[in-house]
Amino acid sequence: MKSSIIIGILCLIIGGAIAYLQHNGTDPIFTFPLVIGSLFGAGLGLILGAIGGYIGKSQSIKRKELKEKLSEKVATETNQITENSTENNLGN
Repeated sequence: MKSSIIIGILCLIIGGAIAYLQHNGTDPIFTFPLVIGSLFGAGLGLILGAIGGYIGKSQSIKRKELKEKLSEKVATETNQITENSTENNLGN
């Protein structure tokens, strides 16, 4: 959610800056196309931010699962090594 809010705010700032730069001083600055453009920019920013958040969350879940699998594998290998060394010591 943080990324979608940040991207939405950035789109609004960029849209506002472009509208201000195109303003010639005779017309009112808050026109209907400006409002539509701002809403479009905010919506686009929220969509892009949500996609970015979804991708980031799925990657973190995959990393966590991989870390758990690796820790299980290391634990089982450590147990096998310990059992083998114990059997060898008892056998001698």
